[in-house]
Amino acid sequence: PSGLRAAASVMLRAGEAPGPAARHRAIRTVAAAGLPGYDQVMLNGDLTLPLGTIRPALQEVGAQLAAPAREWYLADVIRIGMADGSLTEGERQAALAIAADLGMTQAQVAGVIAATEQSAGHG
Repeated sequence: PSGLRAAASVMLRAGEAPGPAARHRAIRTVAAAGLPGYDQVMLNGDLTLPLGTIRPALQEVGAQLAAPAREWYLADVIRIGMADGSLTEGERQAALAIAADLGMTQAQVAGVIAATEQSAGHG
């Protein structure tokens, strides 16, 4: 899958069970990023992919993006996790794993999470 599809599926898997708001946010985010036909069926397929197939897609994206773009990208993924409320510990760990594959430091991730939570009123 594309990098954003991969990242969205990682974030959705990190919660206990992705609620409708998080699933809807994931679909909207992927569609807006250039896959307008992305839907529930495609998302369900992405959620069944082995995690080993996802990391290379994220690493490829990370190699192509400048630092500010990586932060924007990660913030989009974090918003998927926050669609059902505050980030869970599992979702925070997923954000760290996604960011590592994108080539970001833990400090960058902490800043993106804090800024995204603050802008959404969750922090």
